[in-house]
Amino acid sequence: MMAAEPISLLETFTPVVLSAIGGFAGAWLAARFALSRYYLERTWERRADAYTAVFEALHDMEKWFDKHIESEERGRELSKDDVARLTEDYQKAGADLKRRVAKETWLISDNFRSRLRALEEALSQRTATYWPEFLETSSGALNSAVDDLRRIARSDLSVG
Repeated sequence: MMAAEPISLLETFTPVVLSAIGGFAGAWLAARFALSRYYLERTWERRADAYTAVFEALHDMEKWFDKHIESEERGRELSKDDVARLTEDYQKAGADLKRRVAKETWLISDNFRSRLRALEEALSQRTATYWPEFLETSSGALNSAVDDLRRIARSDLSVG
């Protein structure tokens, strides 16, 4: 009868150690990928929220033009109270827009910010002296900007 060779300690623990190292490496990689995906998704959500807030502010600003255009088409002037309320809402929306863009500047793309600046310049320049023309020009600039900004946001968010 042959004597069995003694099993060395190294031979006994090598498979266990290798399994443990492999398990740890697999778990670490899985956690790393999951965390990376979480950060990407969270950034996407914050960017989408920022763009949504911008569009909400632009919608609120658009109401000012819509109400004035509507009153012109009906041939009726808005009351002083309505004008004051609309103007206050417009100014608040503009301030909210600027604050949100400043707050989320690291999320909002350069193209988006550039288009917003162009809109701001267009709205601040009153080239038309005829009131209805001013309303139509400014409203058109706002609507055109919203269309452009929507395309930019969709591209930035990789949505449709």
